[in-house]
Amino acid sequence: MYRYIIKTMNFILFFGSVFIALKTSKIPLYFLENNDFFVKIFSQFFNGNEELFSISASIIAAYIFYFINIYLPSYIRRKQSLEFIDTQITNIVYRTLFAIYIYKNCTNILSEKTIKSTYSLISHDIEKSMDTIFKFSEYLSIEERKSISLLFSYRSKFIMNHNKLDEIVKILHKNIINLTKSFNLPSTHLEDTEWYIIKNEDIFFIKTSYIFKYSLAQLYELYPDEVKKLSDFQLMIDEVLKQKANKT
Repeated sequence: MYRYIIKTMNFILFFGSVFIALKTSKIPLYFLENNDFFVKIFSQFFNGNEELFSISASIIAAYIFYFINIYLPSYIRRKQSLEFIDTQITNIVYRTLFAIYIYKNCTNILSEKTIKSTYSLISHDIEKSMDTIFKFSEYLSIEERKSISLLFSYRSKFIMNHNKLDEIVKILHKNIINLTKSFNLPSTHLEDTEWYIIKNEDIFFIKTSYIFKYSLAQLYELYPDEVKKLSDFQLMIDEVLKQKANKT
């Protein structure tokens, strides 16, 4: 909300200064000719035109200086840095989503040992991605750094207490959604065009996405006897069998 207010104030200040500069300028404005409406709006004040022109010109110059010397270089550096870290941010988001998926869908099927081992693997993978992100974190906004740090710090909560995570899941969902609004998060699988869906302040895997299927396949490789009991894994196997049948 406050960002919207600041943007609105900057918009009003800049274009208000442009208007005052035009109104108080001694340079002839040819578009005023034969137009009574513009003549009334842009005709000079009775007093203080030079002072108002100096103030408004200074404000415009300050915005131009900020755009050229601060905003534009920062934008370019941020764009360049995102080429290195967007896949790492995606990895943190999708690993966190998969941890949430396990919590919501697998606690009654997988053993406690399997769940904790899976959370540990996810935590380790997130930690590796964070090493790269930290190197370029100066080009991220405060809100972005906060959301990423929360995902990183809360990863251990799943390992320590994997049965009482409802409030933590809500916090994670909120911060994941914040990241999806800031970044165009690519899938780690090239054949995915979309891999998540946001609904009612929650975010979920698209279960037909390759990234979700790949996560299930990874889990199956580690714990085949338990993972094959998952309904989503069975649906994935059925889909693969249908594809093979259609090809033959």
